[in-house]
Amino acid sequence: MFRYQKPNFDSIVEIMDLAHQCGLSVWTENDFREEFVRDDSRQVIATKNKEVVGFSILRLTNIFHLENTFEIKYKEAEIFFIAVNPEFQDRGIGKTLLDMILESAVLLGVETVWLEVRESNYNAISFYKKNCFTHAYTRHNYFQKPAENAAVMKRNLN
Repeated sequence: MFRYQKPNFDSIVEIMDLAHQCGLSVWTENDFREEFVRDDSRQVIATKNKEVVGFSILRLTNIFHLENTFEIKYKEAEIFFIAVNPEFQDRGIGKTLLDMILESAVLLGVETVWLEVRESNYNAISFYKKNCFTHAYTRHNYFQKPAENAAVMKRNLN
């Protein structure tokens, strides 16, 4: 059985290890610490027996204020990461992580969610397509180590 929750600082090293294992963009411990305290960030980890087996991070963007109120709304969001330990893939963890961060975006009025994925990451592209993301455009030489184009994908939530 998997447990889903907001990460804390104690889980950062495990998250960094998982990101490295999955070949994701390299973030430092400080990058994750700063992300975890941002008001415009949403994160979820999946654990099994207290071990981090997956994580997701979404950043809210395109902020606007409702007229005559102090309320803030977000029109767009960007998925920074969704990663699942290869030993635990194909068990619905990635889908649950995606659904949870998208649900938080919907509750905040987000209309469009964006992400970048390596063009060679066919599994991720297929996963996102199955979850209603479409190819928007290509960013040439976006990723480094190794240099590679990014497929920019989007999903409309409304």
